[in-house]
Amino acid sequence: MNRTVLAAFAALGVLLGTTTQLVSVAPALVPDPAPGPPSAVVFLFSTVSFLLSTVAVSGVGYWANRHVALPDEFARFAATAGVAGGVGFAVGGLLVLATAPIAMEGFVGTLVFGLGYNAVTKSVSVGLDALAGAAVAQFRGSGRDSSSPK
Repeated sequence: MNRTVLAAFAALGVLLGTTTQLVSVAPALVPDPAPGPPSAVVFLFSTVSFLLSTVAVSGVGYWANRHVALPDEFARFAATAGVAGGVGFAVGGLLVLATAPIAMEGFVGTLVFGLGYNAVTKSVSVGLDALAGAAVAQFRGSGRDSSSPK
């Protein structure tokens, strides 16, 4: 598979991990004059995370179909996109946790487990959403022909 495709899914995973982790730490980072969670910030990052994990991943999958012979490599494409997205997700989440000015004593194990679990589940959803986007491109006829050289 083309390295540009891998880089695109990894970069998208980093953005996903960053925004998702920011949703988790936003109440501790953003002072809100009203009691309760900073709902506007959480809503913003949640919306961005949703759009990245569905629309953007499917769009990158649609674009990536030009670089992959999907009928021959659909399982490898989904697995590779998923792993790249999941690893990127973990990196983005770790970047936020490493730079967030919040005390994490006693919660490190829980945070690492939560981030790892979310990275695994995100790798599955990225792989499936990317495959869905690539399949739409394939059926619309804009994909790479499986008989052309790789």
